Amino acid sequence: MQRLALRTWHEKSSQIQNYIYTTIRTLADLPASIPEYKTIQRKAELVSPLLKKSKEGYQYSHNLQVNTFIKMIRSILSHKIQFVVGEDSFIPRSMFARAEMKGDDLNVEALEASLYFQGVEELARKMVDLYFGYEQDRKDEYQNFLLNILERLDIPRKE
Repeated sequence: MQRLALRTWHEKSSQIQNYIYTTIRTLADLPASIPEYKTIQRKAELVSPLLKKSKEGYQYSHNLQVNTFIKMIRSILSHKIQFVVGEDSFIPRSMFARAEMKGDDLNVEALEASLYFQGVEELARKMVDLYFGYEQDRKDEYQNFLLNILERLDIPRKE
């Protein structure tokens, strides 16, 4: 884990650097009261000062996990969200989400989903082109309509 923390200072890719940063910070923020997380949480807490401060924002890759211990039912409610963004785009290449509950007698995986966004940028580009192309067509149509009215009324056009 120390190697990963130190790698954030030398990593050329801001996406990888941010992913390492959010992963270790998430591990350091795990509840220490849960025995399964105690060892990894301590290790992450120790190496956290070695991390290079990361940029925040949707355009960077993230690995986040939020855990809550519910005393009444003696269970952990866990939510994990992971998304990977490329250097050349703000649209994630992939997203992963998981929600689960772990307890003494009960392990429930309530939700798990993986999404891959291959080709989304091209689709967005085509939709923008279609929209602006449609707007230009309408503009030309209105201009021709107005020119036709001017001709019928024998009003000279200003050039």
